[in-house]
Amino acid sequence: LSDKIGRKSVLVATLVATGLCLACCGSAESYWGVLVARFATGCVANGGLLTARATDIAADHAQRTRLFSLFTTAWAIARVGAAVLVRLLTLDVARACKFA
Repeated sequence: LSDKIGRKSVLVATLVATGLCLACCGSAESYWGVLVARFATGCVANGGLLTARATDIAADHAQRTRLFSLFTTAWAIARVGAAVLVRLLTLDVARACKFA
């Protein structure tokens, strides 16, 4: 698909779909809701596409290595940020962390 319409378009679409799936996961009120939302997130995950895009834009091996390390750092920051956001947006932390 990315060869036909371009990697950037597919990357944006999968990022939006991933965000929607994660929002559904965060608002799920049952174990099965979380399970279905996480399954859907895995179906639209774009890690392979990100890796391919980074390989395309990296000028050399050192730059590619730096980009890959930034992916990991970004995910770590996003996880901490999500926990902070939950704390700021809701006082019902027990409900928000029920499935964690």
